[in-house]
Amino acid sequence: MVIVEMSAVPMLDMTALAAFDNILRDYRTDGIGLILVGTAPRVRLKLRRAGIHREQRQLAYVNNLEQARRKSERWLAGQD
Repeated sequence: MVIVEMSAVPMLDMTALAAFDNILRDYRTDGIGLILVGTAPRVRLKLRRAGIHREQRQLAYVNNLEQARRKSERWLAGQD
């Protein structure tokens, strides 16, 4: 499980989108989930347009670190 705090990220360029795609592909292969915290709506939209979508126990967006902690606990318990 990886939690990344993204509130200071105002935008993503094509290089960042390609990197996210590669990281997610590697994480899926290894069974690692990614939770993005505080992601701006513009950044989420860019990710969706690049084909990077929420997936159960693979990729989630949450508003704060407490929500990330709860989400990660549910994932690790096999829930959600």
